[in-house]
Amino acid sequence: MIPELIFVTPGIGTSSTVSQLDHAAHPSHADFKEIFLASLHIDPPIVQAIRRLLDARPVRGIHFGRCTGQVHHVLGAACARGVEKVSFLCDFRRMESSWCQALGRCLRFGKIKKLVLQTHLTNELAKAMYKGLSNNNHHTSMLSSSSSQHHDTTLTELSVAVSHATWQSIVLLSATLPNCTSLKKLSLNRHDLLYEMEESKLSTLLKSLANHPSLTELCIQGSSCPPGGIHVIAEHLIGSNNGLEKLDLSNHRFGMDRLEGMSCLSKALSTNASLKFLSLAGHELNEEDIHGLCRALNSTSTRIQELCLNDCQITNAGVSIIAQS
Repeated sequence: MIPELIFVTPGIGTSSTVSQLDHAAHPSHADFKEIFLASLHIDPPIVQAIRRLLDARPVRGIHFGRCTGQVHHVLGAACARGVEKVSFLCDFRRMESSWCQALGRCLRFGKIKKLVLQTHLTNELAKAMYKGLSNNNHHTSMLSSSSSQHHDTTLTELSVAVSHATWQSIVLLSATLPNCTSLKKLSLNRHDLLYEMEESKLSTLLKSLANHPSLTELCIQGSSCPPGGIHVIAEHLIGSNNGLEKLDLSNHRFGMDRLEGMSCLSKALSTNASLKFLSLAGHELNEEDIHGLCRALNSTSTRIQELCLNDCQITNAGVSIIAQS
């Protein structure tokens, strides 16, 4: 069985880390598909060792877990060799300017299909994503065609934390998403359990997804979705003419939250023929909410196959309503 990941952790000095990487590059080492760089300070010798590894083996993904140093050089080398999955797990620190710029270039000219960003969505990061993923940006410099050629984005899955994002970064992300014409799954998560997303920011993001050509899965898991967000979801994403198949609104705050706007959500569900999965886990649902949801599920249009209501504080009366329905 081929292991998915090889973990590279700090040794006693740079030479120890280089030895790990060179050993992984050797033909005798077990095959693997992805590299996880954990808490490394990446200096030039480590960059060179990673390049040797990438030249020796085909690598599908590279993940940076709390790394420092010359991350941008490693990212550039990986993308030049066709890496498809990239993660920045920065413990929600800010990504350095050089890293953002390198990521933008990789999104523009590379083959990245999955991108996970557990880091602050700064203006600089949002701008890099916009430049890398927007099809309406074209180079005008007199470079050779091989170096300046632009192609449609290949990104199919994006996970980005939006806690405490500035208005400018939200606007930039909203301008980027419609241009991601291959995007199938979008996760707008938070890393601060006490944070409540502002309605104006969430509404702006969700409106940008209206009539998206490829999106089939939306996850706002862990983010407190205010009534304005629910109304936008109902109006733009799960109406009768949309293609969303999976909607995850599960909540992981400490304590229960009411899911305001359930009547609007239920009404939209009753006319939707594409949604197959819905999660409302972690939200308190009263009997009126349950009645509305069951009426939607009984609609001839509804195609929901899986409904998750874990930890929704449903009473015995609510369970009876579900059972009878």
